[in-house]
Formats: sequence, C-alpha cells, structure tokens
Amino acid sequence: MQNLPTDAVQNPAYKFNPRYQEFVYDLAPGEVLDINADSDFVSCLGADADFKISFDNGPESIFKRGLKYTPGQTVRRVTLRNHGTAQNEIILGMGIGDITDARLTVPQDFLNALATPNTGFTKILSVPAATNNTPLAANNPDRRELIISNESAVKIFVKFQLDTPINTFAGVPVPAGAQVAFEHSGPVWGANLDNANAANLIYVTERGFNLTYFPPTGI
Repeated sequence: MQNLPTDAVQNPAYKFNPRYQEFVYDLAPGEVLDINADSDFVSCLGADADFKISFDNGPESIFKRGLKYTPGQTVRRVTLRNHGTAQNEIILGMGIGDITDARLTVPQDFLNALATPNTGFTKILSVPAATNNTPLAANNPDRRELIISNESAVKIFVKFQLDTPINTFAGVPVPAGAQVAFEHSGPVWGANLDNANAANLIYVTERGFNLTYFPPTGI
C-alpha cells in the first residue's frame, strides 16, 4: 500500500515542507480500499466513473474526476469504494500543505464524447450541369464535421455562400475522385461548371454528437 509520510499530525512544522504525491488505484466492482495517508487535501485527477470516498471512517460521499476535498485538518485515512459494476481506475493527488493544482481537469464523459463522435449519416446527391447553388447540406448546429466525396467524373466546387453568377473563386474545388472535409455547421452548396455533364455521385457525410438530420432545402 502506498502511503504519505505519517509525521504531519505529530509535527505541525511539517506543513512548511509541503509534499505531494499521485496514486493510481484500479478497483474491481464492489472493492473497498483503505489508504493510510496523512493528507491535507485529496484531488481526483482521473476516474473511469464516479466512486464513493470517506475520510477517517466518516460517512461516504460521491467523488468524481475534477473534485477536490480540503477538510481543514489533516486526515489520517482515506477509503475508496467502487460502487459501480465495472472496473474503475482512479487517480488521486494527495499531499501536505496548501498546494494548488492549476492543471485543467476535464470530466470523463466530455472526453468520451470527444473521442467517439456519432458516425452521423451519408447521403448521395447530384449536382446538375451548369448549376451554381445546389444545396449539399443545411445548417446543422450539431454537426462537427462535413465530408464531401466526389465519385463522379466531373469536378465540382463546394461553396459556403450563395451567389447569382457562377463564380469559381467562391468555392473549394473538389476534382473527380477527391474528398474534402470541413469543420462547418452552416449551409453548403455545390457548383458544377461543366455545361454538359452532371456530377451524379456526390457523397455527403455529416458527423457530430447527437446529430439531427436536416435535409438540404431544395433537394
């Protein structure tokens, strides 16, 4: 068992020599762990899920990533309990003295959302010959990424604003067989400068979190 030095309570001058350590504990479902540690504070730097914590055999409380407990006096024992149904890796910062941790601690559910965006959806569209403002994607505030793949034999232009004349400088060129990706939640249009051939296989994929499908107006 990993412990902090045990002379802090007996020797108040110890507080003028602050100590800090980090511990990693991997608790099985239902497991209880006693940590014999003299500590002025306990910070949860990481946890797969919420867990229960108590101090000096006191009542339990829910503890989670990003929380810090400062009891106002040195505690002698910290008890952890994994009340969940899955393994829980817990990272604690403990120490003696008034130590401030300025690092950013982000909630685990937010990190999980960043790591696993929804697949979203893909639609196959066509951009007719000699057209300028074919809707490809509507405004969608939940969208985080827009992927446009041109599987046709005709180059198209992806545009983020409407204009009346065909303007090649108003869009991003996507040659036949190419793919582009944007971090964009606003509406998108397509232009085809070819006077004879339509671009018939334009794959438009929208990705995000809790993504809602908004069909482009006019399609």
